[in-house]
Amino acid sequence: MAEPDADALFDAYSARTRELTGKLVREWEPWNTEATADAIRHFALGTDDDNPLWLDTDYADQSSNGTILAPPCFLTSVFYPILHGARMEPPLSSLIGGLEIEWFAPVRLGDHLSADPVQKDFYEKRNKAGRRLGFVISAVGYRNQHDALVGRAMGTLIIMGANGEQPSAPAPVQRYTDAEIAALDEAMASETRTGGSALHFEDVAVGDAVPPIVRGPFTVGDLVCWYAAAGPGWRPGRLGRIELNESPHLAISNPLTGVPVKYPQKHLEFDLAQDSGLAGPFDNGVMRFSTAAPLITNWMGDRGFLKRFRLRIERSVIYGDTVTFAASVAATDAALATVSLDVRGIDQRGARVASGAADVILPRRA
Repeated sequence: MAEPDADALFDAYSARTRELTGKLVREWEPWNTEATADAIRHFALGTDDDNPLWLDTDYADQSSNGTILAPPCFLTSVFYPILHGARMEPPLSSLIGGLEIEWFAPVRLGDHLSADPVQKDFYEKRNKAGRRLGFVISAVGYRNQHDALVGRAMGTLIIMGANGEQPSAPAPVQRYTDAEIAALDEAMASETRTGGSALHFEDVAVGDAVPPIVRGPFTVGDLVCWYAAAGPGWRPGRLGRIELNESPHLAISNPLTGVPVKYPQKHLEFDLAQDSGLAGPFDNGVMRFSTAAPLITNWMGDRGFLKRFRLRIERSVIYGDTVTFAASVAATDAALATVSLDVRGIDQRGARVASGAADVILPRRA
């Protein structure tokens, strides 16, 4: 049987995806529909965040909030904030280009949550090499049991058409020296958290640095924890095969067996990663977004409120990579007591893997 023409496949995908613009699209089943203590704990620990405001009942009850809160990015585990466009078989390759969430209220222990995912837009362009790219823009509104909007996510998925390009040469998996491991251990041990010692708006000035956080070296175990925290990427066995047959646009062929598997496994298996030109398993943009957020929540303290966070994914983070997330104060708004941050993620090779911005509301000293 002849392989479908790459341009014809992309044309069909593009036409069918445009028809979804403005429509409610539910690609996934909701995962966490209630902010239970276990759900919050699984998400926090799955994103390497040990803030007691999410985890310690006694601590949280004594805080200004009076109860355990869910980490702001917990919303991504209520409903995955990325849509993929039309169902196509065989699939086109894709990657997450970025994610932005705006929050309107904290999620408190016991809240019931729902989501309304809408495809906001789809457009095409070509990269410098002439490769066709499609951009699926999704918007997800998250509401609590009072039908109050607690957050809104805007995600970008980049769909790539084949043009005969060979996968790029993979960077080797990093091997660390004893000295580098010791430096990592020291950096992780020195991570700071404002906590109940409130950071006030008046304490902050443009140019101030936010204490950095270090995450890595990245392993398959980190991916397993992420998928447990944010919802299972696939079902195993017979149920998984049935589900995959109903959603072929979420499948990828395992190069060793030829059997279709759920696309998230591409992030976990060496053979699937290497087939994409990477040296090993790699993270996705929503994972990186959620893993970077403790940089901000650690700094702002229990009385701060993360209003908006935007992160652009600039390159893959693969097995063995370490990322240092850092930020600095870019602007302040005295009328709204809001601090704007420039955020960046740098890997162990000095390459920028993510960049973005955040707005934080801080309490006034008065």
